[in-house]
Amino acid sequence: MSTLGASRIARAVVIGAGARRALREGAEGVVELAFGAVGYARVGEHRVLLAPARSPIGPLSILVSGLMRGDLAPGQPVRVAGEQLVVGGLRIELAGARGARPLRAEPLALRWPAALAA
Repeated sequence: MSTLGASRIARAVVIGAGARRALREGAEGVVELAFGAVGYARVGEHRVLLAPARSPIGPLSILVSGLMRGDLAPGQPVRVAGEQLVVGGLRIELAGARGARPLRAEPLALRWPAALAA
């Protein structure tokens, strides 16, 4: 399996539902925005947010154990190869990552008194 010359391995620990839809075999793209150890990448027609494992989770998030400052840079190629997301020289193992739990929606009727008090 080709890994586009990946030289370091990290592991995805949580994948949001929107990000999971982007991770189709053979999908390719590019890192579009990077800041610190966080970045947005286009994968096929979708966007995903790559972030360190202890970051807040959202539907586009892939939380990665071992993601470090400098791992992501705009213009780096991105490719899904089997159970791996290859980003430049970083290979992110996707197998074993859990799905993010959906956010629990509360009816507005339960929250309006607190919002009014704030």
